[in-house]
Amino acid sequence: MKRTKPAGSPSSSGMDARNMSYTNLASLASEFENSAISRSVVSSLRAGAPGSSEGLPPEALYKKAMDLINRGLKLDLNNPMQASELYQQGSEYLASALERAEPGSQSEEMQRTLDMVEERVRLITREAVGRSGSDSQ
Repeated sequence: MKRTKPAGSPSSSGMDARNMSYTNLASLASEFENSAISRSVVSSLRAGAPGSSEGLPPEALYKKAMDLINRGLKLDLNNPMQASELYQQGSEYLASALERAEPGSQSEEMQRTLDMVEERVRLITREAVGRSGSDSQ
């Protein structure tokens, strides 16, 4: 017989939220990897100076952001704080891309991605604070 925690238990709902934010972000990143944008902006990324977003088109900034987010997703389950750093770097590129993007579906997708990344960072930070609070008791 399979044992489950009661639906109202705090650890159950916290874990559900953690899994949902990770799942949503991973799904979005997977869609991006398979899109035409991912393949079409590689040359634009190579044209910019390393670490610089100056002069890059919004699509290239978005690609760079998604690369960082994907790297974070690979680390998320075993090293969430390091993943959070990559997510934050990716969100900076996303914000720059949004500032330069033309209004439309691409900018809406960028905004949705930025919202998901920010939610994931908040969740990881909340968990880290909760852990450090329980460690000190």
